[in-house]
Amino acid sequence: MHLILKHINHNDLLVFAAPFSMGFFHSFVKTVQERMIPLLLPYSELVMGEMHHTLRYGTSPELAFIYKPEPDTDEEDVQINRDVFDRFALNFSSTVVFFHSIKKSAMEIIHETVDF
Repeated sequence: MHLILKHINHNDLLVFAAPFSMGFFHSFVKTVQERMIPLLLPYSELVMGEMHHTLRYGTSPELAFIYKPEPDTDEEDVQINRDVFDRFALNFSSTVVFFHSIKKSAMEIIHETVDF
């Protein structure tokens, strides 16, 4: 993981891809997110009325998430996962570019995400 951490901030976009499991993104996504904590300093700053860690290196890539839904995944499951991922982005001083299911084609995602 330390080899990956050295390169994360040198990218424009960091894409997470995982299946949903029991209504939530797979546990290895949370493990990766927690292993990214060294990219933050132990100091806090006030952001939108909340305390968040300060970035260690000054910048962070934009974030995206591609998920594989379960057969019983509903809109509430998707929204809960999106909210959790948005919080992760806020904690890393980043933004979420897209949060889509693998049911969408790459071209659909591009057309919804990129302004032509």
